[in-house]
Amino acid sequence: DIVLINTAFTYIVLMLFLAAVIAICCAGLTITSKNTDMTVMGLFIVLAVYYAQQLLFYYLPGDLLSDQ
Repeated sequence: DIVLINTAFTYIVLMLFLAAVIAICCAGLTITSKNTDMTVMGLFIVLAVYYAQQLLFYYLPGDLLSDQ
């Protein structure tokens, strides 16, 4: 159904936007912070979210299309 596909792509775009916002915030914290351990953990979380949404980008639309 086209509604499910549009919902999936809306979710993917939302995840991309949130990952970009978190990356910008963590980059700002890295520049201004003296405690680098927390910012390294933050960047690791950003990378984990990025790769998770990449997996969704590759597999979720394919599953939706194969169900139709």
